Amino acid sequence: MKKQLFFLIALNLIFIANLFAQEVYEPGYFIDNEGKKSDVLIQNLDWKNNPKEFSFKANPASGSEKKEISQVAEFGIGSTFKFVRATVQLDQSSNLDSFLSASRNPEFETETLFLKVLVEGKATLFQYEAKNLIRFFYTLDGSDIKPLVYKRYQTPQGIAENKLYINELNTKLNISDFNEADLEKIRYQTKYLRDYFKTFNNANSSEQLVFEPNKNQKPFHLYARAGTIFSSFSVEKVSPNQVLYPFENPLGFHAGVQLEYVLPYRHKSWALLFEVNYQKTTSNGIKNPETQNLDFKAMEFPLGVRYYFLNRTWGRLYANSAFVITRNLDSSIQVDNFNIELTKNHRFLNFGLGFSANRFQIEYRRDVPRNLDYFYPNWKAMINNNYLMVGFRLF
Repeated sequence: MKKQLFFLIALNLIFIANLFAQEVYEPGYFIDNEGKKSDVLIQNLDWKNNPKEFSFKANPASGSEKKEISQVAEFGIGSTFKFVRATVQLDQSSNLDSFLSASRNPEFETETLFLKVLVEGKATLFQYEAKNLIRFFYTLDGSDIKPLVYKRYQTPQGIAENKLYINELNTKLNISDFNEADLEKIRYQTKYLRDYFKTFNNANSSEQLVFEPNKNQKPFHLYARAGTIFSSFSVEKVSPNQVLYPFENPLGFHAGVQLEYVLPYRHKSWALLFEVNYQKTTSNGIKNPETQNLDFKAMEFPLGVRYYFLNRTWGRLYANSAFVITRNLDSSIQVDNFNIELTKNHRFLNFGLGFSANRFQIEYRRDVPRNLDYFYPNWKAMINNNYLMVGFRLF
């Protein structure tokens, strides 16, 4: 039953995200096989992996159309991104430790791809990414596009590296101010190669266009959060006679910090979350005429994912879900002078919907109902928490 409930929650979150997900069409262009340029609105998917097709509209009121790689020589949106079609030698070697080959040489296959332009000038740098594969290519003065080769391979002594791209930079794209030690510091990564090509073009007084993300948007955010817990709490004695002891109007307080890492793809719509929270819920009273006392205190450590949708200039709606590990802190439940001992650790799921604007956020969250007592087979202590929280972004 619990697995079914968890699965249902996950499906609901995915449905909500897809329902409100925005199709972002931005002014751009494409060039067909005959060299004709068309100014259109291109759906910007902020691709992580290089696409094989793209969608566009002739104007805001028209329907969406698609173009495949065989139909288009180039497409782009201003200085945001540019893809060009090219037939290149693509090294298919795996970079995963468990799948490294014993050969030092690249495993080339001829492929027709959309290559992402990173730097365009006298020397142009391209990138191709698919799953665990990242490869870089370059062209100089409009020559044929060539691969920059880097390969990790297995030897009897351990893992070795073929850094042929360093030799290519030194011989074909040499910068007088760079010595051999400087070149060895250039890693086979976007940032290092982009900076090198920018420096090369500047050294050769070449006009260039650089395609790179907005550096003003930081990926890490830290929120301070607090709120009220609206709980439904009950203790049930299963045998010998079934008796239900509901706690009336339990009040709770919740506070903590949330670290958010915004993933750099899909318009930064997805984020990973980690939280450290403290919560306390109390309820006291006399009923039937038993004494009922609840003093529940716990530390929570949620790890989850968030999806932002319905983006507007005034704010963003989001949905999130998390796997939570809870550590009870000397909590106590007393029913009719019987003290119920609670287990120390619990694991469950929660989900929430929220709104953020500038540095502020407000969120409704709900935990999956759970039993806090596993020691007494004749008793169940069920808790069902709903939260209303506000947060402030510290950075």
